[in-house]
Amino acid sequence: MLWGSSTADGRTVIEFVPTKAPVEALAHELLHADLKLKGYQQFTSLVALAPKERRQLYLTVLSMLDNELQHHRMFRGFTALGLSKKRFYNDTDKNTYREVRREVEELQKGDHPAEFLLQFASVIAPGGAGDEAQRQPLKNFVKTRCTPETWRVLVEVEGLIEKWRLGTSLDVTATVRDILRLVAGEDRLWFGPTGCTDLALGQFTDVEFTIEEATTYLQGG
Repeated sequence: MLWGSSTADGRTVIEFVPTKAPVEALAHELLHADLKLKGYQQFTSLVALAPKERRQLYLTVLSMLDNELQHHRMFRGFTALGLSKKRFYNDTDKNTYREVRREVEELQKGDHPAEFLLQFASVIAPGGAGDEAQRQPLKNFVKTRCTPETWRVLVEVEGLIEKWRLGTSLDVTATVRDILRLVAGEDRLWFGPTGCTDLALGQFTDVEFTIEEATTYLQGG
């Protein structure tokens, strides 16, 4: 169990566990809350017209993006408080780069880009125990493990995240859409706010579909 928080109807609940850096941990969760209270919209609902094995993968990517995109926007505020960037994450972060390398080693070169993105996101995450001297060799390692096409996707995703990080708008819709579009390829996806089931209230990554089309597709496997 780790520190975490959820914000709904203007109320934030923070879950906590013992930590070596309680000030940094609390600041991290409060910055999440501040971002959401200022208007950041969380997108965690997804419908994917894709083979069954990829549906959960895309949902995992969407959840990761929600957390990581917040981190990229929060990080400036964290360091502005005078807190150490190495303490931006939890106590186990010291193992992150080692775990990423192990996970990437287990991936096959032709595995889906989303599989690589889930690991690459940790490599390009702001702050943390890993430093720049470790980051670049790990990026290079990921590059050697995936196909040139997957690497192109990862580089483009990194560019979209950097554009978001430098922006001022809290509307993350286009960033999420463009990243999912890159990762999903020809698969047709829709994403929406947490708990949302109304397609009119979310976004399609590309070609739109109806709820009837989605139901028929998903019932077919």
